[in-house]
Amino acid sequence: MISIPLTIGAALLGLTCLYHATDGLQAFTAEGARRVVVAKHRPYVPDIMFEDMTGTSQSLLPQSGEIVLVEFIYTTCPTICQTAGSDFAQLRDALVQTRENVRMISVSFNPANDTLAALGDYAELHTASGSPWTVARVDVAQRAQALDFFNVTVIPDEWGGFQHNTAVLLIEPDGRHTGVFDTDALAQITSAVVK
Repeated sequence: MISIPLTIGAALLGLTCLYHATDGLQAFTAEGARRVVVAKHRPYVPDIMFEDMTGTSQSLLPQSGEIVLVEFIYTTCPTICQTAGSDFAQLRDALVQTRENVRMISVSFNPANDTLAALGDYAELHTASGSPWTVARVDVAQRAQALDFFNVTVIPDEWGGFQHNTAVLLIEPDGRHTGVFDTDALAQITSAVVK
C-alpha cells in the first residue's frame, strides 16, 4: 500500500512540473508558450533583411516610427497561407481606415523557390500593392535566424510543401516584438495597433 505522504509528494512534484512546463499555467501549447514569452520579454528584433516583390532589399525593423506586422508564408501553400493572405487583406483594409503608420509584410520562408515572379503572383492574388502591404522573401543567409527568432516551425511535407505555424507578429516602432496573434483576430490586432 502506498503511503499518503508519498502520494502527496508525487502529486506536488507533478503539479510543480506542470506549473513550470506551462509558464505558470498560462500556456498549454507551443503556440501559447510563444505568445506568453513574447508578451513577457518583448525582445528586440534583429536586423533581418528581406527582398520585396519588386526586388528591393529592406529591413524588417520599423522605419520612421511605424508599426510592422509580419506573417511567414510560402507562395505555393494551398491552404493555411491562402487563408492567412485573405485575413491579411482584411486587416489591411481595416488599418487603412485608421490612418496608422503601419507596414505589413508577408515574408516567404522559402526564398529558393519563391522567385520575384511568384511573390508578385501571390501579391496580385491577395491585392497586396506594396503599400502598406508587400510580399517578400527572407534573405537566404538570415532564414534560420528569422525562423528561430520568431519561433516559426517549418517542416517539409511529402508533397514538396511545408507544414508550418502561422500568426501575425507585431513589431513596435522601438523594434521590440510585442505580440503574436491568430491571423483572423482582426479586432485584437487592430486594438494592439491603434493606441
